[in-house]
Amino acid sequence: MGTTRLKRVQIGKETTWGTLVTATAIVEGLQDAGGQQDQTVEQLDSLGSFAPSQYIAETKRAAKFDLSQQANYEQLGYWFDGIFGTATPTGTGPYTSSWAGYTTSAPSPRLFSVEYGTGTDIYSFAGGVLDTLGISINGYAPWELTPTFLAKVMAEGTFASLSNIVATVIKGASLYIDDYGGTFGSTGITASLVSAKLAFSTGRHLKHYTDAVAPGGWGEGKPTMTMQLVAEFDSTWKADVLALLSGPLSKALRISQSSGTNSVQLDMSGFVSSPHKLWDDRDGNAQVSFPFTARYDPTNGLWFAAEIINDVATLP
Repeated sequence: MGTTRLKRVQIGKETTWGTLVTATAIVEGLQDAGGQQDQTVEQLDSLGSFAPSQYIAETKRAAKFDLSQQANYEQLGYWFDGIFGTATPTGTGPYTSSWAGYTTSAPSPRLFSVEYGTGTDIYSFAGGVLDTLGISINGYAPWELTPTFLAKVMAEGTFASLSNIVATVIKGASLYIDDYGGTFGSTGITASLVSAKLAFSTGRHLKHYTDAVAPGGWGEGKPTMTMQLVAEFDSTWKADVLALLSGPLSKALRISQSSGTNSVQLDMSGFVSSPHKLWDDRDGNAQVSFPFTARYDPTNGLWFAAEIINDVATLP
């Protein structure tokens, strides 16, 4: 009998999409996970009877997988690799890994094999490509990561024998807001930010052909990104509210945090994309929500950039 408390997720890096490889890392800080076969079965109707047709046909078969994880400095890079392409760390320890939102050419993302299960009930997912990624920051609590995957095939599997690493949890964050086209990280906003939610969508899809029920490949789509900031209303946010009364508002946004020699830095250029409410209540204090959508910044040449510094020379 499966026990949900013993759920485990292990991942490996595929060289050839859809060819299952043995996992090389345990996902640390796992909060939940789930997978399923994504199958289309059609009932083939025909005239001559009121009864439901006896004929059925399976027309598509693939898989999906998702997980939630308390973020750590050592493994956050897996998910950025899966969206923006595999980073090459620089330095001699600690190491610096960097990613940037792609523009004129598609990335070569990390491709995943996944081992998932509890006890002896274990399943594998081959041909995993990252579909979406959520990053949720609330107060000084650990960041929550929610990556989702499209996969070629789900099958019964086994767990590779692996050991846990000692990971450093990412909690809390510093916020910087500067003018669009300006220098990221120049103006710190203190004692104000309540929460932040970043959402990436790759727009990727699986490609099905006539020669197999399983997908024969995957394709890129247009990526999108949003950042929802919730803050206690003060003079900083009042200035932005007043600016919005005169027209669109765009900003250079940075969220960062560090612990010892570890650090993470997320930059997004964006504009406020929908109306904000004045005000929500937070324990008797007024708070405001600003929803930003990514906007390309030609001055800095980016719409998103990330940097992680840690002691990991190469992600296994």
